[in-house]
Amino acid sequence: MKRCLILIGNEGKASNGSFLPGVSKDLEAYENFFRSDNGGAWGSSEIATRRIGWTSLGLKNELLLRRMEEGGLDYALIVFSGHGYAERDGEPMFELSENDVISLSAICSFLPVQKMLMIADSCQGYLNESLAKASSELRQFSNNLNTMTRDRKREIYNRQIERMGYRSKVFASAVRTGEYAGDTSQGGRYSRALLDAAKTLKLGGNPDTLYNIDLVHAIAADNVSYETHDKQHPTVTPASGIEFPPFVVV
Repeated sequence: MKRCLILIGNEGKASNGSFLPGVSKDLEAYENFFRSDNGGAWGSSEIATRRIGWTSLGLKNELLLRRMEEGGLDYALIVFSGHGYAERDGEPMFELSENDVISLSAICSFLPVQKMLMIADSCQGYLNESLAKASSELRQFSNNLNTMTRDRKREIYNRQIERMGYRSKVFASAVRTGEYAGDTSQGGRYSRALLDAAKTLKLGGNPDTLYNIDLVHAIAADNVSYETHDKQHPTVTPASGIEFPPFVVV
């Protein structure tokens, strides 16, 4: 199983009031979780080293190089934290930098036959309304289990990727189209709720039990909707297939 994890953050700039101090914490927490045995036991060679300062061309090239490696690429997990918006037709857009914006469909086109899960903690307000800020600060996960346990959980995680439909693309978003990802003193609600849900399942589940993104997302989405008094509605949208990507292995 050849897979890659790409973490993308756009912190904005303090000079124009768009700086998001929680983005770096967001990416650090996601990486700690995915490196852990329960998060799929991702190895260093599977994780792109760049986190801030991505460009559309850089992302395309990174995925192309991964696809060209020996054995190819089977699965990509992409996480975005920062500013975003939606076109009037509902197309999610992600601001990789001040002058570089990329659409969800463009990202999918970089992975023509690969399976993909993209998680985005960003606004999807329409373009002329996209002034809301979104920042995230997530809890840490430990990575202290032994190698035998890690290999077993990695195998369970990979088996679910293999069950996903051919060319399957899944997009998990903090909001519906037209909504804004609210900010709190603890960080972005969706990312925090998503990883908190995974932590709760990890603590309460039976050993070697796998929970896919749709179930973890459902728990997080309910909590976010409740916290925001039904103003923010996280969504998860599979583009094809009936099997969802894995998220946490107990």
